[in-house]
Amino acid sequence: MSLFNWLKSKNNKPDEKKSGLYMHEDFYCQVELVPRENFVDLKDENENIDEFAQKHSDGIGFTDIYVREGQNIKTSERKISINEFKALMEVCGFQKVDEVYHGYSSYKATCSSTWGFKLDSSAVFCDFKNDMIENIWIDGFRFNKDSVNKEQLINTLFEIEAKWNLILNDWDLTETIDLSNKKSIDDYISEE
Repeated sequence: MSLFNWLKSKNNKPDEKKSGLYMHEDFYCQVELVPRENFVDLKDENENIDEFAQKHSDGIGFTDIYVREGQNIKTSERKISINEFKALMEVCGFQKVDEVYHGYSSYKATCSSTWGFKLDSSAVFCDFKNDMIENIWIDGFRFNKDSVNKEQLINTLFEIEAKWNLILNDWDLTETIDLSNKKSIDDYISEE
């Protein structure tokens, strides 16, 4: 066998293929899970964003940029170990992906301290430092009214809340979702 054929066969082995998730950089923490203690502040911030958007809309886009305030209680303060989070995600039926990529347009780079978990077209991301989670955010959970994975998505968010007392804030919708209420999660996931 030639060196070229040996390398080609070695690189095409199915067990050596890696999975990956791409995240557009604009989606970073856009639908995030944060400590429940931030609930009132999030509601106020969402209202401020809505008012700002109305004031600065020109009908096609916006005439100014709103900069969000940080959370009073950070997700990192929950002291969630990355391996504990991974274990829960796997119990909930999500598969850890090998690489998370970020970027925009044709630019793409690997995220070095970010893990991603995937179930069909839904993903949960977390970034971490010293094996402790800093932020958790999701993508692809909305518009799953008829998904075969709908119950798993609901139960995943419910279990995350039960274990770490987190709520969901969707900055695109300027809406806060109580993850201790399965009906609220279902309404969010089943949006048409």
